[in-house]
Amino acid sequence: MPSMCYVPKKSPDYDISREIVDTMVQFVKLDVNNNPCLKFSGVEWERQRPGETLMYMHIGTDPKMLPEPFNDRLEFWKNIEV
Repeated sequence: MPSMCYVPKKSPDYDISREIVDTMVQFVKLDVNNNPCLKFSGVEWERQRPGETLMYMHIGTDPKMLPEPFNDRLEFWKNIEV
């Protein structure tokens, strides 16, 4: 039976898949007392702190931390008096 998860090594998806697996391994090994830094493709995955804007890691060929994309919509619904 052929593998359903095969990704050719020359595919851009292969590199992303590899980075995701590497990040998962980092997470499992993470020791917050000695090395609290988690990285995806060299970009630090910032820790969430109470009261700060919720941040997400954009996973792709140009990874970066992005603020909550629906914050404006959430604030709208929070401020409606029904």
